[in-house]
Amino acid sequence: MRYLSQSYNKNNFSFRFNNFIAFNDSKNKIIIFFSLFVLLFSVIRGLVPLIAKNGSLAHPTYHFSYFLGFILAGYGFYRAFFSSKQIMKKEIRYLLVLNLIFTLYWFLPLIIFIPSTDLFTGLAYKCWFPFTVYAFLKVPEKKMIPIFLIITLVVAGFVCYDFISLNTELIPNGYNLTVARYKLLRPEFIAISRTGLFLRPNGILGSGLLPHDSANLLAMFSVFWLALSFHARKGNFIVFLLAIISIITLLLTQSASNIIAGFLGLLFVLFTYRRKVFSLNNILKFILLFLPFFTWINIKYSKGLSMLWVWGERISASDGDWEGMTSYGNSSFGANLFSFLFGYGQTLKISEVGSYAEQGFIKAIFEYGILHASFFFLFLFAPVIIYVINRANLNKMDIFPYVIAVFVGFLSLWHYGSVLRTTNIFVFFCMYGQVIRMDAMAKLENTYV
Repeated sequence: MRYLSQSYNKNNFSFRFNNFIAFNDSKNKIIIFFSLFVLLFSVIRGLVPLIAKNGSLAHPTYHFSYFLGFILAGYGFYRAFFSSKQIMKKEIRYLLVLNLIFTLYWFLPLIIFIPSTDLFTGLAYKCWFPFTVYAFLKVPEKKMIPIFLIITLVVAGFVCYDFISLNTELIPNGYNLTVARYKLLRPEFIAISRTGLFLRPNGILGSGLLPHDSANLLAMFSVFWLALSFHARKGNFIVFLLAIISIITLLLTQSASNIIAGFLGLLFVLFTYRRKVFSLNNILKFILLFLPFFTWINIKYSKGLSMLWVWGERISASDGDWEGMTSYGNSSFGANLFSFLFGYGQTLKISEVGSYAEQGFIKAIFEYGILHASFFFLFLFAPVIIYVINRANLNKMDIFPYVIAVFVGFLSLWHYGSVLRTTNIFVFFCMYGQVIRMDAMAKLENTYV
């Protein structure tokens, strides 16, 4: 039934939408709470071994985080296959189901040739964790924003602290303290990488030995907070400050691939809000935040602002590791063609492309085959497509901060695959879920107005 009224009451509509998506019953309150807990714990889980000062707790904690995500995805699987109320767009649901079917079909030969429990672990990132979108689309924005704020401050804070510890004398014995901290987070830790004169901060995320995971989250939050700060109804000084913190600490990670992805996203943000970028209010905020920071850096730190741009050396013609980034092995044309079409390049060692390539897109294609990988990529990119084709959407500016974050996360697959790690994947799918939720809300609003 259509709600026939000449005057639109936003509160009444919000009540109808909440009933439509069933936010208010006790079961959904539990799902919302559990979703937020998984989202937060998956990122800050490194605090457990750090606070306990016990590195033996690291891997059990990480496995527990994985288990929580597995349970949350189970709820999404139930909603996808057995629920009569479908908020999810049917096209995305079909992509989810197709990706699951293709992944299980891909998995069958591996059970025969190389049976291993490790295969099941990696499988979840590809076909199971995406179902968490069904849980995250139930989370109201007002409950999610504080969790994003905590995550941003924790990830950015550890990156900043690590950078200062490793590259300045402001913290006594900073290098040794950082190494000790990394050994608690990562028992397999060996050495800290560097770019030129600067050591690279890994931060709190314990899933890798490089700063790419922290950089990937900071890239997504950089565009998210900046877009939110320009939003007419939501912009405020704290949100703008979070954007600046995310951008600066992203630069400190020296992860060139994530920085470039973040900068492309920032360009889209500036273009979208071009009429507000150079307003007096924003210029004053920029001066109040940047001028004291740059002045302090130049006074206290002899290397000055060069630390913010050292990442450029990683893509320079002379210092960049282009040979490593563009190496695809020496497999035969036939082996590469087979893996391109049907996959198994890395797992069954058919093609060296999957092993040597550092680009997440290429690794996925040669591991799963072009058709399967295309469905998976299309699913990951779906929120951007929804945003572009939905011209009649009543709240496109509300959706944009989440869409641009998803875009940056997807784009980051051009180098490694940090966005698909346990520490990052739930942030990505939470952003994803908000796009689906707001799009559904806009369509219902169109129906009832």
